[in-house]
Amino acid sequence: MTVGPWKPIVLHAYQNRISDVDVRSQVSQSLAVKLTVDLAFSEKGTGFTSFVLKAPSGSIEASGNQVLTDAGHCEVAFDWEPGKLDLWYPVGYGAQPMYTMETKLTDEVRPQ
Repeated sequence: MTVGPWKPIVLHAYQNRISDVDVRSQVSQSLAVKLTVDLAFSEKGTGFTSFVLKAPSGSIEASGNQVLTDAGHCEVAFDWEPGKLDLWYPVGYGAQPMYTMETKLTDEVRPQ
């Protein structure tokens, strides 16, 4: 066959999706960090979301699992003491480490 599908086809259907992700950090004068993650979903359906914050090295700094999403949004906050995270500095004043936030939305967990 020279035209068309040549590998197996898979159809993914979703009832809900993440429509907005708002990640905010607040750094106090003592350099303590508070990170707030606010997610909005397209539907008000029962499900769960999970969060993972990865350091520039790839190691996991924080995670939140099985956060209920039935209200159409959810919020999770993380706190660190001074010196626990690498802070972002303006050019010429220090490093700009890149942290990665991963989030996943899943269906309701059913008992086995």
